[in-house]
Amino acid sequence: MQEEVMNAVNNNLFTINNLWMMIATALVFIMHLGFATLEVGLTRSKNTVNILFKIQLSQQ
Repeated sequence: MQEEVMNAVNNNLFTINNLWMMIATALVFIMHLGFATLEVGLTRSKNTVNILFKIQLSQQ
């Protein structure tokens, strides 16, 4: 009985950890988009593509 409860708790923790990892990944993706928008907004329109490529390459 106690072993079944521990297995259920471990399964729930695994699910919660995976869910949190997906949420955190989505937040990081949104932060990158926000930073790209900020950078592009601070440059001239002719340099927009160059700045976006620079941001994309520097994140890897």
